[in-house]
Amino acid sequence: MVRYLFMAMSMIGALLGQFFLKKGITSSSLTFDIASIFKTIFSPVVFLGFVFYGLSSIMWLFVLQKFPVSVAYPSLAVTYVVTLLVGTIAFHEVISIQKIAGVLLIFVGVYVLNR
Repeated sequence: MVRYLFMAMSMIGALLGQFFLKKGITSSSLTFDIASIFKTIFSPVVFLGFVFYGLSSIMWLFVLQKFPVSVAYPSLAVTYVVTLLVGTIAFHEVISIQKIAGVLLIFVGVYVLNR
């Protein structure tokens, strides 16, 4: 049961990382030069996104210790589903029929892998 907690913590960290990166980049004026890249990376919101991704990666090490990689990595697809919902709620992105079908296929695949 603890292994699922590690997986959930890794997924939540990745989701929060993605949220803060998106939130930070929407208010950034990122261009393809070193000064702009460093300014963006070290802006508080973007940096927080990287921190959450780092914590997620640490949890991921425990996941890899407890699950076969052939099960663990595809299970991360659940994060895509939650990210779709967060994108809709936080960033007003549109959910289409194709996205809903994709989400259903992801859930079925993760369910089959974890049986």
